[in-house]
Amino acid sequence: MQRVFSFEIRLECIRLYEEENLSPGAIAKKIGTVHSVVERWLMLYKYNGIEGLKIKDYNQQYDDDLKSKSRVFTWYYFN
Repeated sequence: MQRVFSFEIRLECIRLYEEENLSPGAIAKKIGTVHSVVERWLMLYKYNGIEGLKIKDYNQQYDDDLKSKSRVFTWYYFN
């Protein structure tokens, strides 16, 4: 199961990297994950700023109109 770290933890990792010059590996050990996770956060922060560290909700809700169009398209395409 994938572990989700809070926005505050991610931001603290960025601070440790920039201000205390800790390596991604050292930071990862400190929070209990692997270095590639910390490296990904560093990259997201570099290209997207603080917004890149925010946890996104991938379980979007779609409106009824879009669902209806999808059903019509699926029926037309597969029949």
